[in-house]
Amino acid sequence: MIQREHIYRRHRRPIHCTRCWMLFDSQELLMSHLREETEAQICEVKPKKALDGITPETELLLKSRKKDIKGQSKSELWRKMYQILFPDEIVPSPCK
Repeated sequence: MIQREHIYRRHRRPIHCTRCWMLFDSQELLMSHLREETEAQICEVKPKKALDGITPETELLLKSRKKDIKGQSKSELWRKMYQILFPDEIVPSPCK
């Protein structure tokens, strides 16, 4: 579905170090950052940041819904997708 493709392209959480919260352009650069660190030079642990975007786990949940698509209305598909993305919120109408 087009909505999911938009979410995957535009709303992924940035690649980041979970210790220092530095952002990276690729997974390879993050892995290099983690490998370069020696015991004397480990990046500083900083307080957790709230990063916008979907996590890999959320993306897997959205992709796993592909099996459920047949026979469902667009509004039902919207409701299920919204509940995955915003589990603690009331689902708004897709028509607004």
